[in-house]
Amino acid sequence: MVFPRNSLELIFAPVSDSISNSGALNNQARLRENDNRPDRTGPAKVGNALLGGILFCGCGRRISVSYSTANSGSYYCNRLATIAQAKSCLCTITIKSLDTFVIRKLLQTLEPAQVDLSLRVADDESTRRQQLERQSEHRLQRAEYDVDIASRR
Repeated sequence: MVFPRNSLELIFAPVSDSISNSGALNNQARLRENDNRPDRTGPAKVGNALLGGILFCGCGRRISVSYSTANSGSYYCNRLATIAQAKSCLCTITIKSLDTFVIRKLLQTLEPAQVDLSLRVADDESTRRQQLERQSEHRLQRAEYDVDIASRR
């Protein structure tokens, strides 16, 4: 007899040198998330592809990564090939071209923020210098006052 997964309640009996019940449940949740289904984050990926494991095809399937060498490869969808042993949807793009595009777009998006941040830093530095100049002026005035008082004695 097979029971649906949600109909069973897992209770982990505590055993010495074992993880807690909450730890076991956390591990089960992590295993479910590492499933390669479209609605899950999928397992951690290895390789130099920027988008490995987080990119989806228009057909809804998670894009796979294939490395031809250590520094080159491609993103591709093989949904139909894995499900029906049919010809895939032919969604393929090189890692270098897509990663370069994404990096450029990210930097373009961040550029206005960098300019704004740079202007704020420059303003803060200018304010700090003005404060230091005022402090120096106050110290000089105090020193002149002390000299004046000392000369009167």
